[in-house]
Amino acid sequence: MKPLHVFLFCLMLLSNACQVTAQDQAMLSSDYDQLLEKYFDADGPGATALVVKKGQVLYKGAIGKADLENDVAMKVGHVHRIGSITKQFTAVSILMLMEQGKLKLQDDITRFIPDYPTKGKTVTVEHLLTHTSGIRSMTSMPGFFEAYERRNTSAEEMMDYFKNEPFDFEPGTQYRYNNSGYYLLGVIIEKASGMSYADFVKKNIFDKVGMKNSYYDNAQQIIPMRAAGYVKEGDEYRNANFLDMSVPYAAGSLLSTVEDWYLWNQALRAGKLIKKESLEMAFTPYELNNGEKINYGYGWGIGKMFGSRVVQHGGGIHGFLTQGTYLPAEDVYVAVFSNCNCQPADGAAEALAAIASEKYTSKKKISLSEAELKEYVGVYQVEDQQGKRTILMDGDHLTSQRSGRDLYNIFPYEKDRFFFENNLTTFEFVRDANGKIKGMNATALDGNVSYAALTDEEPLIRKAIEVAPEILQQYVGDYELVPGFNIVVTVKDGRLMGQPTNQGNYQLFAESETFFFLKVVDAQVEFLKDEAGVFNKMKLMQGGQVMIGNKQE
Repeated sequence: MKPLHVFLFCLMLLSNACQVTAQDQAMLSSDYDQLLEKYFDADGPGATALVVKKGQVLYKGAIGKADLENDVAMKVGHVHRIGSITKQFTAVSILMLMEQGKLKLQDDITRFIPDYPTKGKTVTVEHLLTHTSGIRSMTSMPGFFEAYERRNTSAEEMMDYFKNEPFDFEPGTQYRYNNSGYYLLGVIIEKASGMSYADFVKKNIFDKVGMKNSYYDNAQQIIPMRAAGYVKEGDEYRNANFLDMSVPYAAGSLLSTVEDWYLWNQALRAGKLIKKESLEMAFTPYELNNGEKINYGYGWGIGKMFGSRVVQHGGGIHGFLTQGTYLPAEDVYVAVFSNCNCQPADGAAEALAAIASEKYTSKKKISLSEAELKEYVGVYQVEDQQGKRTILMDGDHLTSQRSGRDLYNIFPYEKDRFFFENNLTTFEFVRDANGKIKGMNATALDGNVSYAALTDEEPLIRKAIEVAPEILQQYVGDYELVPGFNIVVTVKDGRLMGQPTNQGNYQLFAESETFFFLKVVDAQVEFLKDEAGVFNKMKLMQGGQVMIGNKQE
């Protein structure tokens, strides 16, 4: 339900004018297969992928397992939960009803939900579409999933859960991703159409487009080729928690395949579902009250990829991560659906889209000596920002980590030039007149270049120590740091683990008996005692911020 991350090698690239021969297609498929292997475990949960350019399928393939327990190989036709890609279908359903004259985007939501407490504020249908309503998002509220994920919940009960919460901001003044807003849109679709959300989408979209392998998810229904969903804890895969689909509803309840997803997009572009003018509204960045434009329209995020406009959305839901990307100028569609929340689909989709659109030149790793790699090690101050970037040696390669952010492996493709293992950012180190490193330029996916100057600061290298299991056990509990954000601490096989709300479970490494650090992200945790000597608080330090969390009863 959340929106929610590439090692590239030589590929045969196609010019816009050329046609793909059978031999070329076989070579491309082999190369794309290898790309997926960089992201997904061939022996674990896997993924399906589709790449289409100018109406021609460049690639469709699959990797890994659709069902680990029964050793079922993943195939392109396997059905995945698509999570928040559902929001596209909800947004288009609203636009259909608008074109039918059954609602207006500027309608106050109380036209359809009269008893909704808007507290004197005007909250429109358009505010819900654009995540600018200010209504509290249910999935950010403490204990939400623990309380509701297994319950079949009526719309009235779910709305009662969040409707009396204070507004986060005045409607139309800010953007904040919001699942409550899209839940309410589902209710509005039912009120305006007289049909259930599931029936409306099936009749007006799935059936009309011919999406024979797309569904409103239902655990009791027999759905051919339904992929199982997984999570990863440490080095082990586990079945994802059960989630009743009445919970995500119009914000994330749909199932589909990468092939059906492309049929959906073809139908939209051809004007078969809504007018092209309405679709363009959905693809246009919304403007806040102060005139600032956000990177979101109606059900789609809008941004740039190496200077080109990109329209996309990701999905993250129990056991699944998905990404659908479209570059209008290049007419390139890419979909990647993964059946594990441990394997982000967005990085793979970005790599496939960048290559298919010829917006990125593939990089091939070269070898540098240990002495040459050590030249780049240091702490770099990012220009015009408070953050720093630390470059360290890790065996035979370098790692890069921004303050408070994830750790990435980087590899050289030319002298002084490096690429990231799992995203499209590149570095070029800059030398002074004497040939010594003085800084770096980082080029991001959207084409922006930022400079960071090498400082005299010595990189901090943390060393882990062993702590007795009985001491670790004192820290076990659920800590609320801010409303909607908790960290659940457990002990597994003698290791202390921390799981933030809606995220993976990560090991906490001890630097002392009470002070711990993470390796995957630049963050540290300290456990604090009360006056009685009981550990009942957690201090989280990340990105220059400090938060104190209380252990919940």
